[in-house]
Amino acid sequence: MNVYIAPRLGVLRDHLVARLQAAPLPPRDSEIIVVQSQGMRQWLTLALADALGCAGSVELPFPARFVQTLAAALGMPENEVDAFSRETMTWRLDALLRGIDPRDPRYAALSRYLEHGDDRMRFGLAARVAARFDD
Repeated sequence: MNVYIAPRLGVLRDHLVARLQAAPLPPRDSEIIVVQSQGMRQWLTLALADALGCAGSVELPFPARFVQTLAAALGMPENEVDAFSRETMTWRLDALLRGIDPRDPRYAALSRYLEHGDDRMRFGLAARVAARFDD
């Protein structure tokens, strides 16, 4: 697995195209490129097709699906693979938030936020954090 970052998408696209041209996979293998949105998936598919002539044998999963597929390929039981779904993460994060020691200085800002709220507010925060992880 390789992770590339750049200040502009064009730089990443150009690097990906050069890498695919220099070392193409065998015909029946798929290149897996993780994308963060449907728009990015469509843009990258068209950009690769323009640069390479076609965009076949390219899989463009979202991060959550990629992690689930990777975990399953590594033999992780299905119930553990689901441990990273948005819904499951919400409950897990809520449990972590309930267990925070309000006297711990590392969590001072979080404790101040939660001290005036109720269970719904805490669970709402957990849901928002889980959504960010899922996104």
